[in-house]
Amino acid sequence: LTDYKGTDQKITIPEKVDGADVVSIESYSFSNLTELKTLVLPSTISSLSGNAFSGCKQFSRIEFSGKNDNYMIRDNLLMSRDGKKVILAPPATSGNLTLPAGVEEIAPFAFLDCKKLVRVSFPDGLKKIGHRAFFATALKEIDLPDSLQSIGANAFSDYSFLSSYLYDYDNTQPPLPRITLKLGRNLEWIGENAFNGYCIEEYRVDEKNACYCDYEGMLFNKDRTFLLACPCIMHGELRLPDGLKNMSPTALSTTGMLDDRIQNRNPLTQMILPDSLQYFPLESLPSYMETIRGGKNIKEWSRPNLLHEVSLADAGGVSCFKIIDGVYYSADGSQLLLYPDSLSQEQFTLPGHVRTVNATAFHSNPKLKEITLSKDFVPKGMEVYKFGELLASIHGIERISVEEGNPSFYSEDGMLFDKKSRFLLACPEKYADSTLEIPEGTTGICQLALPYSLKLDSITLPSTLKYCNHPLDYAYFFDLADKVDEISVSEDNPYIEIKTGVLISRPEEKALYVIEDQVSERMDLPSYVKTIPGECFRLEFWSARPESIHFAEGLKKIEDGNFNNITKKDPWDLTDVYLPESLDKISKESFCDSPGIRLAVKKGSYAEAFAKKHNLEYINYSDQ
Repeated sequence: LTDYKGTDQKITIPEKVDGADVVSIESYSFSNLTELKTLVLPSTISSLSGNAFSGCKQFSRIEFSGKNDNYMIRDNLLMSRDGKKVILAPPATSGNLTLPAGVEEIAPFAFLDCKKLVRVSFPDGLKKIGHRAFFATALKEIDLPDSLQSIGANAFSDYSFLSSYLYDYDNTQPPLPRITLKLGRNLEWIGENAFNGYCIEEYRVDEKNACYCDYEGMLFNKDRTFLLACPCIMHGELRLPDGLKNMSPTALSTTGMLDDRIQNRNPLTQMILPDSLQYFPLESLPSYMETIRGGKNIKEWSRPNLLHEVSLADAGGVSCFKIIDGVYYSADGSQLLLYPDSLSQEQFTLPGHVRTVNATAFHSNPKLKEITLSKDFVPKGMEVYKFGELLASIHGIERISVEEGNPSFYSEDGMLFDKKSRFLLACPEKYADSTLEIPEGTTGICQLALPYSLKLDSITLPSTLKYCNHPLDYAYFFDLADKVDEISVSEDNPYIEIKTGVLISRPEEKALYVIEDQVSERMDLPSYVKTIPGECFRLEFWSARPESIHFAEGLKKIEDGNFNNITKKDPWDLTDVYLPESLDKISKESFCDSPGIRLAVKKGSYAEAFAKKHNLEYINYSDQ
């Protein structure tokens, strides 16, 4: 069952529909049915997603129309037949709840949206709480048993719960429950954001736990090199311990947010980072932070585009990054973190002391038109083609230039090239709605050198361009084919050619990409093509299909993702695909759900056996 339309207060699910047993209820199939109060399940049901009833505020009772071999109902909870797993609690479940003895697992989404639930008593022996099991439930207490081994991601998260207090300017909310969270000795796994949204006053971990520990009320892994979470209630100064190397992106997301509302103290305003810290997630940094000290050895920043949103009153005391001419760099100057949108220059020169550039460093400035690489700029720690991809993705850039003497790069016609391989690394947007001629001498086009936003009339590939095992991916480059009227290859090119709309690599002996606008009614591939790579023939996305596709003798392999999901509008809406006797491997992930394809195969061939095994429509053909 995938969907329900109606307003009934009591819904009875039938055992059969069109003669088939109803065995499964899928995600969100009954979501937001505000009138639903009672659900009657059939005896045939064997699979049920806990989030199927999200938003059903009045849903309070579950029944069975007959005996079910997979589930039972105990205390108005849907449980596995052996009583070891809680599958679903109706969202209207309220008050204090004691789970039955013997329960070992709580399924994902089991208590989703049970907003009236106050407390849950967990039995000894409980081992696993699934992801989002108590999402948006807002329990007043969380008392976990020592037997618990695993807590899934977002298991107890409820962001609306915390927000209702943060924005209660009229003080109409009752006192916010403050929780000291105790974690037992057997706990082995805590998923991301497991308790986000709760007012955790302190984390306490059993000293005998082999995976986690606490320090100053914070939650760490056992050797304190990874910070998982900080208490919600903190004030003044937060000093992270020496030896810390990394932290969760949400470790600080609610830290100190409620100090002024609960303790009437100033919120957390100062943070001291250890020099051992190597990674810092800025998305978790409280926006009211005034001072950051330490952290001079941070190597990686998450979302540095948020740097300019942090109001640092004591900017001189910040040692984890520095600002030069309005541009944000790491403390040692080796990383360019952010080129803010407040800068008005149209041209920026990437200085020689920079070795890596953050992926989102330039994404927010619409005024920047040209980036120049200084003669001393040599990327380190990031591959040149990834750097090119970064520059190509910057919206609004019209030109990329390189100072003379740079050992790694050169530019031509505003495009960026790798000096060693002569690969095109980045093409700016200035070529939009025009003809792009890739310069002679270019041997390859790197993955995403041409951004998706670039719309072209035509592309001409030079005689020197060839396909090789460099990080080059024609599938990415020629995804632009639907935005280009014409793609052509120099007649002198010995490496690649276009035949009946198919771009082919001679050295690699395989098709690279099908150019939809250049496909003919009959497609013939040459005999030297040995491989059809993954997702090369994705006819399901073509506006018009050829009548027939002929693969010549010599073809050996068809990889994943070809000829899938091809429908037909009438019995004659077929594309015949001729498969040669030489073919000896077809991925099982090709020719799936495609009634619009008919295979033409030789009797006794591997292709015929494949068609029979997978119940595909086929005909036999002779050499003639």
